[in-house]
Amino acid sequence: MKIHSFSKVLAVIAAIPLLVFMFYTFDGRSQWAVYGLVPCLIVLVAIYVGHGEIDYWWIKRHPLTLDKQLKEWLQQYDPFYKSLSADEKIRFETRLVLYLEARMFKSVGSEHHDVPHDIKAVIAGQAVRISFYHKDHLIGDYDRLFLYKHPFPTPRMKFLHTVETEHEDRMIILSMEHAIPGIVNRQEYYNIVMHAYAEAFAKVHQRFDWPDGKIEDWNGITQILGITKEKIESTIGYTQQDILPVLIVAYFYDQELFAKYLPEYVMRFKDIFDNPSRLQ
Repeated sequence: MKIHSFSKVLAVIAAIPLLVFMFYTFDGRSQWAVYGLVPCLIVLVAIYVGHGEIDYWWIKRHPLTLDKQLKEWLQQYDPFYKSLSADEKIRFETRLVLYLEARMFKSVGSEHHDVPHDIKAVIAGQAVRISFYHKDHLIGDYDRLFLYKHPFPTPRMKFLHTVETEHEDRMIILSMEHAIPGIVNRQEYYNIVMHAYAEAFAKVHQRFDWPDGKIEDWNGITQILGITKEKIESTIGYTQQDILPVLIVAYFYDQELFAKYLPEYVMRFKDIFDNPSRLQ
C-alpha cells in the first residue's frame, strides 16, 4: 500500500504517547506525566507546520503512480509526453506527482476552494515540460498558484488580465477561462500557463544566456503560433513589454517552426531547456 501522506502517519505515532501522558496526567496517577505532554505537543506542532515538506520528502523517495486517466490525457493531448521514451515518461510522471505534492493550488472566488486534481495536473504538466532537463523541477520557490474563473485585477495590476507572475511573493495567478484552452487547443488560444512558467523560470535562472529579444521577433512568433501579437496581448490583458516569455512559449509550441522563423535563438534555447547535461 502506497502512503500518500507520511506526515499523517507521523502525527498518529506522535499522538499515541500524547494520549498516554494525558491519561496519566488527568487521572492523577503520575505527577511526572505532565512533563511528557510538552515534547509531544512540540513534535505534533512541528509535523503540522512542516507537513508539506515532510510529504514531499517521502514521495520523492517513494513515488506515487500517476492516475491512469491522466496518463491517457497526456498521451492524447501532450505532444512532448508522447515523444518521450518509456523511461522518460516515468520521469515525467514522477515529476508531475512531486510537483502536485509540493505546490498549493487554490481556486479564487468569494472564498478559496480546492482545485480538482485533473485541472492541477494539466497545469502542472507545463511546469514539468519547461524544467524537464533541470534538477530544479519545481522552478524555484514559486509554490502557490491561484486560479480565478475569469480575468481578474490585482493590487499590482489594477485592471482585468489573465496571467500574472508575482516575483516578490513567488506566486502565479491565472484565469481558468483562458488557462486550459491554451493548453488543449494551442492552435487557437495562447498558452498563458506556459507564459507564467516562462516568466518564473527566467527569473529563477537569470544567469542563463537569455536573448534580449527584438520588436522584429514578433513576426517570427506570429508565424510560429499562428496568432497575432494583438491577440496574444488581448488574451493576457496587457501590452507585453518583455518579449522573452513569448519567445519561450513559441519555442515549446513547435521547435521546427521556431528554428525556421527564429533560427538565431534555437541553440541558446536548446542549451537552456533541452540539454540533458543540466540534470547532472
